[in-house]
Amino acid sequence: MVRVRIERVSKHVYLLRLDDDRTRYFEALWEIPEGVTYNSYVVVGDEGAAVLDMWKGEFPDMYVKALNRVVDLRDVSQVVVHHMEPDHSGALPRLLKELGGRAVVRGHLMVRDMIREFYGIEVRFKPLRDGERYRVAGLEALFIYTP
Repeated sequence: MVRVRIERVSKHVYLLRLDDDRTRYFEALWEIPEGVTYNSYVVVGDEGAAVLDMWKGEFPDMYVKALNRVVDLRDVSQVVVHHMEPDHSGALPRLLKELGGRAVVRGHLMVRDMIREFYGIEVRFKPLRDGERYRVAGLEALFIYTP
């Protein structure tokens, strides 16, 4: 069974969480009897909204529905991809389709090519560099590379 939780964690940030107890192995190797959790964050501000990571590609409809409960999809102008593994980015193709090409995808310079390779799609892309300050939904954010 999967369970969706939506939680407001601060004035401008929402957590979209999916608890998946059907997945029994992490990376198809390590048993995880308790299942796995996928987290996405939505930043909502005076200048719209931004999505930070998504859920596994097995749950794109549930993801879009959960996101729609937090924000009007027409307000999403950025999708920030921190981590390209499919359990973090799998819902990206469906999300971008729902956004109708309005959103810019942001992330490490390699993200654009990885999206092309993983999902076979081209995106409007603007890289984020380590230590770069940028505007997200009208708020200032700092992008930090971590290993």
